[in-house]
Amino acid sequence: MSPHPRDRDLESDLAEQLGFLVSSASAFDLGQISESKRIALVIRVLVHDTNISHSLLDQLGIKDSLSWADSTPGIDRDPNIVGRTPGLTTMGPGPTGIVFRARYFEQIEQSPTTRYVPFTDWWERAVILDGNGNEFSRKSLVLAMTNKDGGAHIDRLNAATYDFIHSNSAGFVSISVPGPGSPGGVAKPVPTPIYASIRTIAEELLLTLQRSGRQVPRSIVVPELGTIDSFTAGDHTGNVLEPDLSREDVSHTSFQFGSLPGVTFRLSRLQSAQSNPSFDGEIPAGWLAIVGTRDSSGEVVHQSGEAGPTETDTAPPNVPHNFENPVADDAVTFGFDNFPQATFTATRASTEEVTESPWGKSVRGAGWIELFLTLNGATWPLSGFAGPPT
Repeated sequence: MSPHPRDRDLESDLAEQLGFLVSSASAFDLGQISESKRIALVIRVLVHDTNISHSLLDQLGIKDSLSWADSTPGIDRDPNIVGRTPGLTTMGPGPTGIVFRARYFEQIEQSPTTRYVPFTDWWERAVILDGNGNEFSRKSLVLAMTNKDGGAHIDRLNAATYDFIHSNSAGFVSISVPGPGSPGGVAKPVPTPIYASIRTIAEELLLTLQRSGRQVPRSIVVPELGTIDSFTAGDHTGNVLEPDLSREDVSHTSFQFGSLPGVTFRLSRLQSAQSNPSFDGEIPAGWLAIVGTRDSSGEVVHQSGEAGPTETDTAPPNVPHNFENPVADDAVTFGFDNFPQATFTATRASTEEVTESPWGKSVRGAGWIELFLTLNGATWPLSGFAGPPT
């Protein structure tokens, strides 16, 4: 990658593009479905490279070093299935019947089947298979919206994409409840999942950036009831990739907060990447598995996994060089035998926290836990999650 001409402030450019992304995402969530084309355009600016143009994340030098949040199940290629997996979407009732819905930040982050994969896998792997046998990747969906369907250009869609958008090649139908005296319900095609899929891709991108230590804007999503996630629809064909915590290269530690007696947090760190031949992708080196349990009952009060740091990591560019762990109500320090170069700090807020940022007000409930890392002479925030308030 060559230096950017005229010394642009690429971090400022990134903040601007993320602002565009969330503005369009919020409009989409309020019912302006066509905003998915603007969402796709920002995604293209951020990640798509060609022979004559470089994406913004590539110019920043981070695109290929990130672990990309992948919320999609495996594709079921059983020829007897008419309705293929919607891949990037959930389903639920809408104003015109059953509709596809996006997956949002918390759904993706908290799902035990979310994987973190290299960029090429995330961008180019097929995530949707329609009823005609056509496969679609995130790349093909985004470029169809931008290069053909009005995001940046208007041109003729190829036959497969046209059918996917306009002719229900996804293969999903909803059956209306028959009225009195009616012999049966009426089958109605469920509109294309492409628009909600683009919205999900935006959420995966934001989650990926946040997990790298960047502050990202967030749209305000009103939770909707009655969704059916494709994860539960029996269309996941691979084995769920779970870390093997019994391996010799895995290190374990535990801690308790003084303000939360009776709850022990146990953490495991993978020294090396782990993979499974029957599942696409891998769990990266540095992965952290976190489980919180009540000592008295064994009840699990928190369970998560995240792409943790490795020996060569450095502080994200937006973190001040003199950043220090913030003063907190309760803080503990810990480390791992297989990562002696690093010191981790966990802080816990006993009460609700309200903070202001360039993106607006952020509210974190009582019990919020934040992880910080000190490595290679620098300290920076690593991640956070909602812990039990009591």
